[in-house]
Amino acid sequence: CHAASVDYPNQWEVWCADVSDGGCPCFDGEVKCGITEGSPTDGGHPGHCASLCCEANEQTCYDENYDPSYCAALIEGGCPCAQGQEKCGGDGEDWAGYCTDVCCDVEFEETCYDYEGNKSCSRISQGGCSHGKSYEYWESRVASTILAEGTGSQIAYYRSIKNRKGKLLVEEDSSLERQNAMKHLEAEVTALFHAVRLGRKKKLANEEVFTSFH
Repeated sequence: CHAASVDYPNQWEVWCADVSDGGCPCFDGEVKCGITEGSPTDGGHPGHCASLCCEANEQTCYDENYDPSYCAALIEGGCPCAQGQEKCGGDGEDWAGYCTDVCCDVEFEETCYDYEGNKSCSRISQGGCSHGKSYEYWESRVASTILAEGTGSQIAYYRSIKNRKGKLLVEEDSSLERQNAMKHLEAEVTALFHAVRLGRKKKLANEEVFTSFH
């Protein structure tokens, strides 16, 4: 376990905590999720700390700052989409699908983006996306924008998306379910990119207003 020292705030204290007693304590504002009774040798787990615990049949929904806000049942469609978006995929049991501007058929269409991050679909049989418009090409711009201009919460959220994508990439699975999961993560990154750009525009607008009064 680790926590900031009471006597020396710039230093961290490290100690051990018995799993049978609940393991390490959580920071203020967090709760313990995923607790499994029993010792580690019997399959027990002390759980992990998070700001919100959602069940296996629920989806974690985020607020405008990309902080966990509430849980939504998968059977009811999971978290709602933003205005102007539609929900693609989902099975109502293990996956709620993902929100995006337009749903592409992952078997017959390639997902394309313009330089502003707007999404469209292109038939694979007709050549797919034009040069420079595939997600892979556009992703490099997304990463630099989010890391340079995003808030701390937005950057942490982006890294969690990258971690989830990395786990999918190491799996030797070409199923439709895996393809849909990848599209879901791409949609999350796209939404985050637009949120960061919108925040940047608002910040610049506020700076212009402030300057005009001085």
